[in-house]
Amino acid sequence: MDNISLETLELLEARLRRIEYAVTGSTERTAEPPLQAPVVSARLESLEKGLAKLAQGSETTSELLQLHTRHPTYFNSLPPSSASPSTLQPSELLAIILASAPLYSETASRLTLLADLPVPPTTALTSLISLRPRIAQAEARQEEQEHEIGELRARTTSLLEEWYELGVLAQGEQWVEWEERLLDVERDVKRDEERRRREEEVT
Repeated sequence: MDNISLETLELLEARLRRIEYAVTGSTERTAEPPLQAPVVSARLESLEKGLAKLAQGSETTSELLQLHTRHPTYFNSLPPSSASPSTLQPSELLAIILASAPLYSETASRLTLLADLPVPPTTALTSLISLRPRIAQAEARQEEQEHEIGELRARTTSLLEEWYELGVLAQGEQWVEWEERLLDVERDVKRDEERRRREEEVT
């Protein structure tokens, strides 16, 4: 049991050194001598102080620790069956982490900026909400007017068709009839004139 505890402390110290190197680029920690039972508590206290010092010197680390405190389930490891083994070397993984480190600070700054944005006044929103019944009435009135306009268009089309049939086509037919009657009268007049002319010649 003691061996397991000692190995766990050694692993924790190694992880803390890697985190310090990833965040600061260097580490002041050196490998500790083999652990003895009487100094286990001292080593634990040293680990806690080192983590606290790292959190004080790095805003990103402090925010990660706070996130871990509030949402510990986010940091749970995946089950072995679903974890895909990495083919990258530790140095390559460290390079990826270091390259992405500025993104943490940039994201934190943006989140802070969003938190500092003032909330827009609610006066305009309240006024808009109070106008909602009037807007609904206006929309209903608009739909009613569109319906009335549609009926007027239909009636106008019907009247235009009736006017065209009665006023234009019927009038044209009337003119044709009058022209035919006028031609008949003209022929009758010419026949009468011709008859009178002949009678005068005979007498």
